[in-house]
Amino acid sequence: HFDKAIAMDNSLAQINKDVLTEKEMDGPKADISRPTIEYTDGVKLNQLVTKNEMGALDDLFTEKVDIDKKTYFRKLEYPQSKILINDMPFNETFTFFHITNPGYSGMTKRSIAVGASNEDVIKAYGPPQSTLELTNAHYMHYNRQRLVFVINNGKVIKWCYYRDENSL
Repeated sequence: HFDKAIAMDNSLAQINKDVLTEKEMDGPKADISRPTIEYTDGVKLNQLVTKNEMGALDDLFTEKVDIDKKTYFRKLEYPQSKILINDMPFNETFTFFHITNPGYSGMTKRSIAVGASNEDVIKAYGPPQSTLELTNAHYMHYNRQRLVFVINNGKVIKWCYYRDENSL
């Protein structure tokens, strides 16, 4: 069917045929893959979000900080990372942040480790969707992966995955 359409000068048919036959194509490639599930300290963040919804994490928290009676943080400690859960009871929402400690010995699914360069991150994940420059660090945000890299002096010093009940 593609050949018929190609014969009629349908360029989309040619592109579809090339994709299906895995022909190498010119030009930039978009990341259309499903986001990879990342692990830090062997913890799957999506599973923790589900356990939180069932109340199964309530006894594991090492600390709870009440901000203004409308929002608070709970903290779980792991050997080389921590999880902060931002609870907002007034609208019954929450966000999980899994943050590596400086010196974390693991890597992301795309082989980025503490000490990797800013260029290494871009090579592995592409250009960030947004960046934030502060006096102490540069933040590179990857919305699709729900991932933020913290860069200091051109090197990764830590990273953070985040999830909420809407991002599972």
